[in-house]
Amino acid sequence: VPPRIFPRPDFLKFDSTSKLEQFDVPPEKWGIKMSQFKELVTFLKNDPLYKRLEQERNAYKQGDYVNLYQLNTHAIMPWTRDVPCSIALLFNPEGLEVDLMISHAWGEDLVELQDALELCIKQHKHKLPEDPV
Repeated sequence: VPPRIFPRPDFLKFDSTSKLEQFDVPPEKWGIKMSQFKELVTFLKNDPLYKRLEQERNAYKQGDYVNLYQLNTHAIMPWTRDVPCSIALLFNPEGLEVDLMISHAWGEDLVELQDALELCIKQHKHKLPEDPV
């Protein structure tokens, strides 16, 4: 049986010599850039597990997409289980000031979320900072 966890991408490696802890960085600096989110989605979509998760949902007539519950179960939680920080701080260990907070539904399609964010940025570019999320 193939593993049910996405491999941790090289761009999210944790430096084991780091003394970084989640609460050493204030919450307003727990941001990621849109380019980082897109890099994460691309990485996931290129892994065979992504296609299997789509097929499983489709088999149960739940839609043929990967949702955020699945992303959390098969990627985020396993990747952060043994590190003292979040995905945001794995991307940006010094923290990244948040300019825009986005809420999303956990049951939604990961690719639709990416598309919606890209559309929002395109439509409101003059109001948003460069590469926000």
